[in-house]
Amino acid sequence: MPLLRRFPLTLALLVSMYPASLSASALTHTTSESTTALVASFINTIGSDMKSGNFSNLAGVYAPNATLTLSTLKGLTRTIQGLSSIMRFYKAIQPYVHTLKWTQKGMRALSPTVVISYIDIGGGQLTATARSVHVIVIQSGKVASHDWIDFYPGKK
Repeated sequence: MPLLRRFPLTLALLVSMYPASLSASALTHTTSESTTALVASFINTIGSDMKSGNFSNLAGVYAPNATLTLSTLKGLTRTIQGLSSIMRFYKAIQPYVHTLKWTQKGMRALSPTVVISYIDIGGGQLTATARSVHVIVIQSGKVASHDWIDFYPGKK
């Protein structure tokens, strides 16, 4: 909870993004082991698929009508709708990031269907790891919404 006290804007943004998903229990650290396990598997799948270039595994974790929203440090936000478009996005960036290693640094369930995950991405040409936060909404056992926000670009 100290993080939320220091960064009330973060909490306000999360609440405004997912008003239907958040409840009072979300703010009291309600956890769902199955949801956090699914998100951990999802993050591992992305990491291994980035190395291999084979993104067929994403069909097992993303819902067919999923949304991926990316926000960069340059102030750009891009929304990608649908599994086939999401797979094309990952295939397009794979040649540039295939040497990077994805490491989950922290994760917690904000509700039984919403998980926040902190990821470090290192290796390759980076001398300092890049950092990002991922807010993931699970519906029917798959990722329905994935908000990916970079907050530190790493150093080359």
